Amino acid sequence: PDEAKDLTAFRDRLAGRSAVPREGGRWDVVVVGAGPGGLGAALAAARTGVRVALVHDRPELGGNASREIGVAVGGAAEAWPNRRPNMRESGLVEEADLRRGREPGKSFGEVFGQMAAAETNLTVFSNERVMEVGKDGARIVSVTARNTRTGVRTRFRAETFVDCTGDGWVGFFAGADFMRGREARAEFGEEEAPETRDDLMMSGSIMQGHCGYRYALRDNPVPYKTPAWADVLPKGFTRRVKDLNFRWWLEHNGRFDELADLERARDELVRINFAYWGWLKNASPLTNLAEKAELVSLPHMIGRREGMRLVGDYVLTGNDIKAGRIFEDAVAYGGWPMDTHDPLGIDNPMGDGYWKVHPGVPTYTIPYRSLYSRNIENLFMAGRCLSATHMALGSTRVEGTIFGLGQAVGTAAALALRRGQTPRQYGKTHIRELQQRLLRDDQYIPGLENEDVADFARTAKASATSTAAGSRPDCVIDGVARQVGDDMHGWVSDAAAKLPQTIRLDFPEPVEVSQVRLTFDSDLTPKRAPRYSPRLVRGYVVEGLADGKWIPIAEDAENFLRHRVHDFPRRRLSAVRVTVTATWGGPSARIFEIRVY
Repeated sequence: PDEAKDLTAFRDRLAGRSAVPREGGRWDVVVVGAGPGGLGAALAAARTGVRVALVHDRPELGGNASREIGVAVGGAAEAWPNRRPNMRESGLVEEADLRRGREPGKSFGEVFGQMAAAETNLTVFSNERVMEVGKDGARIVSVTARNTRTGVRTRFRAETFVDCTGDGWVGFFAGADFMRGREARAEFGEEEAPETRDDLMMSGSIMQGHCGYRYALRDNPVPYKTPAWADVLPKGFTRRVKDLNFRWWLEHNGRFDELADLERARDELVRINFAYWGWLKNASPLTNLAEKAELVSLPHMIGRREGMRLVGDYVLTGNDIKAGRIFEDAVAYGGWPMDTHDPLGIDNPMGDGYWKVHPGVPTYTIPYRSLYSRNIENLFMAGRCLSATHMALGSTRVEGTIFGLGQAVGTAAALALRRGQTPRQYGKTHIRELQQRLLRDDQYIPGLENEDVADFARTAKASATSTAAGSRPDCVIDGVARQVGDDMHGWVSDAAAKLPQTIRLDFPEPVEVSQVRLTFDSDLTPKRAPRYSPRLVRGYVVEGLADGKWIPIAEDAENFLRHRVHDFPRRRLSAVRVTVTATWGGPSARIFEIRVY
């Protein structure tokens, strides 16, 4: 049969599969897609106390950050041309990065898997491609997935759904309003946009481990002739190249529907990579260097850059990004330039991958209203399918930013469910609750400070055994958990005084508490790497003062995380102190924030 529905029934009959989907359970939240956005959403929702199903169509977690593709996790701190000091994303993505340091060589995807497995509220369903959505009016009631290995269909039911497919497929199947391609300049007043609307999207790249093809240098010359079927470079093609490595701008021209025919996109990228290797070998300025180079392997997975964007109550624009806008309902931030790539891809004879890219933008925030559907009442979205223009997507699409969007959405989904509200209702009535919860969980939101009335530390008097110039003990309760500009916002002990060093919080009167949260300095300036900053606290002891005696609360001699949460049996305490016994090499104890609940 030619029709999709008839063909599906035909295949099921031949394979002996039931036409009725099996039941995959009833959940509080179903997250579809396990890239950085989906993982951020699933982990955050689970940690906020709801039952979560994470449904995705690959055997590995991580999406573009998985071992299968391996795109580097970049964000605001890595934005070129000028790196941003102290602006790396914290929260769950920083936790994942620091966990990688425990086992060098592990991918983000593998670490994501370990984090997911540790959550009792989270169940992962791999190799499940969502193909159908069940609705009741404007609400989604279920998604049905087909197993990519067995063909068996499974229906997952939930109260709330999160589309983290990147391409916006859940929203599309549900009838959500969406945008695709490039908006015309006049639609949103973006001067970088094209004069007229078109359907062109940023091409993906075939890659693995942030590389495309791989080559080896041999002892003797290795001839290479581009196969006739791969002879696709335009007349006059040239590039300024310094080496034989893969380039991210090995992209197709975007003049076909990548969403409708991903196989064709993959095939076009394979042809382009073979053709480019032929140019390096036989026509580039590097023919002497390439003479003994042999093409060894070529990946087959595409790192996608653009798909559909689901429309929310607010559409983030390039103008918002250029202005560094701080929204009242901000829940995440970005800083990558408006990196939209050349729509002609490799077909631009003398291009270098860029189109009308804005080379540098200020730090900007992303509003909550861009993270839920305007016409499907229980659908959130995080990742490339957020509510944004094509120009804005050029900045928001990088993985560090996307993970922050996921953490915001997952937290919101759980909190909204507790209150029995839709995403829109929750945003209108409790956006401050969401923002404060994200700050509590170490998600930085520019322009916001800790105003949590439940945090007893905010009323305490801070003192320390020593303090470095430019720092104060009370910086750990000033509401900001990282350095911003020249403001340290944290306690640093005197480097001349040897460790251990202690900081103490005394409450105006004894308080009933059961949790202490600590945020250390993992150095949020450099690019992500599986290592520990010398600034990071390695050993520490937490104690509480009860009835005039110091009692132990927590202790760790091998800490490697920035954000630590210590629960203990509820006690009446008049003070809390933290003693830093060791760091990962630095001479000072450094703590950005202490919270007490």
